Amino acid sequence: GTQTVIPGKFKECKAIGWYVEDYKRAQISINLTNFHVTNMQHVFDEAAKEAEKIGVRITGSEIVGLVPLQAIKEAGLHYIKKQGLSRAVSEREVIDIAIYSLGLSDVQPFNPDEKIIEYKIKKSGRLIDLRLTEFLDELASKSPAPGGGSVSALNGSIAASLGCMVGNLTFKKKGYENFSDEIEKIAFDLNSIRTEFLNLIDKDTESFNQLMAALKTKDPVAIEEATKNACQIPLTTANLTLKTVDLLMRTAQIGNINAISDVGVGCLNLYASFYGAKYNVLINLKSISDHNFKQDKIKYLQEIENQLIPKLDLIQKTVEGKMI
Repeated sequence: GTQTVIPGKFKECKAIGWYVEDYKRAQISINLTNFHVTNMQHVFDEAAKEAEKIGVRITGSEIVGLVPLQAIKEAGLHYIKKQGLSRAVSEREVIDIAIYSLGLSDVQPFNPDEKIIEYKIKKSGRLIDLRLTEFLDELASKSPAPGGGSVSALNGSIAASLGCMVGNLTFKKKGYENFSDEIEKIAFDLNSIRTEFLNLIDKDTESFNQLMAALKTKDPVAIEEATKNACQIPLTTANLTLKTVDLLMRTAQIGNINAISDVGVGCLNLYASFYGAKYNVLINLKSISDHNFKQDKIKYLQEIENQLIPKLDLIQKTVEGKMI
């Protein structure tokens, strides 16, 4: 006979199926070779659709080996959107939605810390993994790190978190229906920025520790380079405040008025984040001999400040105007 080749539904997807007599179940074994092209939610939803046509249902799924964080987050966000919920939720909640929606714990428990690549290899002892009281104890100790740089990043994260919260309290709220799509996108973007700020908390302390190590060498070149590097994290923090302010501004304008004070508190945290970052750059610039580097960073900070502060002032006016 002549061999007939029928194209499958998906690219970058290799699959085989068979019936397991012991379990009275049909099983599909799937290898996704590029999740950017075809991801878990695509094949799961299609399998569910095909199963329904013949009166059966999917009874669970399992990931063999490890899975990239982005792949499972994309799946979680897909199901959050299908459920008509706001995507502006924590990473762990996105992962939980993916686990439940894909039935990843129906066959055997799915432990994100063991099954997700980035969680499996993440560093231990991170500041952001400490409990609040533990972080404050570390902050209050005689150790110079964590210090103001990490706190500046934390303040930025708090600002973004409060804006995100107000967005979620506005999404699909009666009287705000016309703004639902816009505010959900704003909250989603603020949630992403919140994560960026959070990652800078540990990076700032790491750069400080590298500077301390360079100082011990007494090598002027190594010290200069480490000091320049110590400027980069707070500069990134300062730049992130600029990414945050317009989103916070729009939240103040269209957000749930019952939570308008939270936008104001977020605004104050953003002030603190920027000026804390600025001061951490300036204190390091004092020790740098490269005149051009110093002038370039001072100019960069001034440009951010010139754009940021008038917007923050306007947010405060908007917030106070809605409360009086």
